[in-house]
Amino acid sequence: MKTVESAVWFSAKIKAIRAEAGRDAAKFEELCKEPVLAREASEQFPDDPLLYQQLQSALENEIILARCGLFLADSAFWDEL
Repeated sequence: MKTVESAVWFSAKIKAIRAEAGRDAAKFEELCKEPVLAREASEQFPDDPLLYQQLQSALENEIILARCGLFLADSAFWDEL
């Protein structure tokens, strides 16, 4: 992530996917594979060609956990820092 805006987008996408999928591993995986993510990253951040790959790397780790029934959640603790 090259800019603050791309980091905010990255974080927001992960939060949105987690919220929409809930505790459904199949839905989580489906949302992570949406082609719109790649398109959105390249359109909004053309100077950051690795942003989509970084997002996919983070999501792949969460997919592995979700398949095992472990779902990460955003903690209010981090919002308070």
